[in-house]
Amino acid sequence: MSRIETGRRWILLALFGTLFCTLGSIVNTIPIFITPLMKHFGWSHTEASAVPMAYALTMGFSAPAVGWMLDRIEARVVMTCGAIVLASGLFVAGAAHCFAAIFLAHLLIGAGSAASSIVPGSLVAANWFGDRRGFAIGVTIAGGSLGGVIMPPVVDRLLQSSIGAAYFTLAIMVLAVPTTLILAFIRSRPPQDAPAAGAHRGALAGMDLNPSLRTRQFRILIAVQVLASIGMFGTFFYMVPFLIQSAYASANAALAMSFINAAAGIGLLLMGSLCDRFTGRRVMPFLAIQLGLSSLLLMGARAGSGWMLFLAGFLLLFGLVVGFASIVPVVLVELFGLKHFGTLSGLLGMASSAAMAMGPMIVGVIFDATGSYTAAFELSAMLCFVAAALAFALTPIAPEQALSAQPLRALSRD
Repeated sequence: MSRIETGRRWILLALFGTLFCTLGSIVNTIPIFITPLMKHFGWSHTEASAVPMAYALTMGFSAPAVGWMLDRIEARVVMTCGAIVLASGLFVAGAAHCFAAIFLAHLLIGAGSAASSIVPGSLVAANWFGDRRGFAIGVTIAGGSLGGVIMPPVVDRLLQSSIGAAYFTLAIMVLAVPTTLILAFIRSRPPQDAPAAGAHRGALAGMDLNPSLRTRQFRILIAVQVLASIGMFGTFFYMVPFLIQSAYASANAALAMSFINAAAGIGLLLMGSLCDRFTGRRVMPFLAIQLGLSSLLLMGARAGSGWMLFLAGFLLLFGLVVGFASIVPVVLVELFGLKHFGTLSGLLGMASSAAMAMGPMIVGVIFDATGSYTAAFELSAMLCFVAAALAFALTPIAPEQALSAQPLRALSRD
């Protein structure tokens, strides 16, 4: 086995493990915390929505800065600092006794997540796996999905003791595992590209930054990301509280979250393979349609006739495409190349995270106004369908600016 192939294996292992502890153990367990936090502090749904909102906003507003740094600084450094900030936020949350402290903690958690999970992980995967980029990014984010399978029941059990115990356990795990994997194995680019950052960027295939930002395609991609993310995360963060309100036990609601993440692991691999075969641009609209349909199915999971079929349909359909964000970097590279991937990905990440913050807040406000999740989930579905319509309009860059696939694939071949 060549040195590059061996390096690829270790890179994937490190990315998988890092996202297991960061993305999988944090964003996938926030829904488990919402109901206990509301009960403990006496919060309304709108106040509880501030927790995922704080996480999402700082994750989003940090993303462009993280992307800018990744274009200039070794990913290992950026990701290690991010893991430390993330663990610090979890320690603060565990010791918090008021709304302001919980809110501040999740600001730190969001900033640390931005620097240690999807944006840097996607960059490293794209640089090392130019010929199988979709598969590599799918495997990377599947690590987060596996964390989301294992950790919700664990966190639910820890919450039976105290909220602090749950946060402290997550903090210790994040501080111990990702930092070790990142320092040992993560490198931004293969050895032959090592002079990297500034000088190497000029040799990468792709469009310059300013022309990319002015294209219709980039604006459409942002719109698709924002609308689909509002719809998806509105449903994602309030799925567990909805099930608990619908008379499901909290342990069973946590298991439902685990099932979604198990399906997401399979879905990420399938989406990656489909993107490699048909291109991410062609796959994206169908995934957005599936997201919308799944939100409608969730409303049928209340106690009543056929609830089991509705719940099973939701868990399967939603789980398979909850990793929707993983194909956005693939589409980004297909359209604009790797030359300014970090910066462009950071901008898209900011848009996605702002939408992630809006989604649960919209659901919380609508619930407090109506006393029901119905209108909120219907709005989530409609936004996903609009995103799908826009994605169908996402055409390739004009021929004179189009990128050949060969230079992109050659970037990480030995």
